[in-house]
Amino acid sequence: MRIMINAAVRHDELDAAVDEAVAQAGGDLLAAIRNLARRQHELEHRFQADVSAGFVRRGLKPAR
Repeated sequence: MRIMINAAVRHDELDAAVDEAVAQAGGDLLAAIRNLARRQHELEHRFQADVSAGFVRRGLKPAR
């Protein structure tokens, strides 16, 4: 039961985040998706830049 409640809360939080993204894009869904994709790309780039040189030298991949 607790897992279902947590899932519902996460779903509500996700809906709120989507609503906010669409509102920030002035209601334009395509612009909202484009902005989210751009931000995801920026976060991935920052994450890769933060990985230590030793971690990269050994060819290890970050855990997901």
